[in-house]
Amino acid sequence: WWHVWQVKRYAVESLLADYAFDQKIDFKPDNQLLRWPGRGNPYFESFYGFALPNQDLAPFVDIDNDGKYDPYKGDYPVADPNYKSKIADDLCWYVFNYSKCLGKANCDINVEIQATSYSFYVPNKYAVNLSIYTDYKLINKSNISSDSFYVSIYSDIDIDCRFDDFGGCSPGKNAYYGYNSVEMTSG
Repeated sequence: WWHVWQVKRYAVESLLADYAFDQKIDFKPDNQLLRWPGRGNPYFESFYGFALPNQDLAPFVDIDNDGKYDPYKGDYPVADPNYKSKIADDLCWYVFNYSKCLGKANCDINVEIQATSYSFYVPNKYAVNLSIYTDYKLINKSNISSDSFYVSIYSDIDIDCRFDDFGGCSPGKNAYYGYNSVEMTSG
């Protein structure tokens, strides 16, 4: 779609405050909420000129559990619906595809990659405030099932001076990170 959808914390908090008052939305939600590509968003087509496909897309909290995103019913974007109260300061969602087809009918690899990137601001938490979290959801769109699929992410972390940057991972937390070897001090 060549687009990155972005939602800021203030838009979500405004919607939640409106909904908390009487369990309905009395004011027009911010356009960033109305444009969010959550499954079944009835406002999406009026902004972009095409309807969303009938599939799970950008994550959201489904207040009425109808399986469809509608901010006028109190639904709101969130990085992970399992953590409804963890509202990101900045939330982005985008999708890209990779396809390797041998002929018109036979696609060996046809994968849709949905990415959710988000960040938080926490007073006096320097590392958290400089972190960007990204979750990837890979969907096999080919007509061939696969019993194994390998993914690699190229990254070139540059934090201040490029000569003292390091990277690591925590497989148990499904995390990859970069850091600078220079100790930070305040003052």
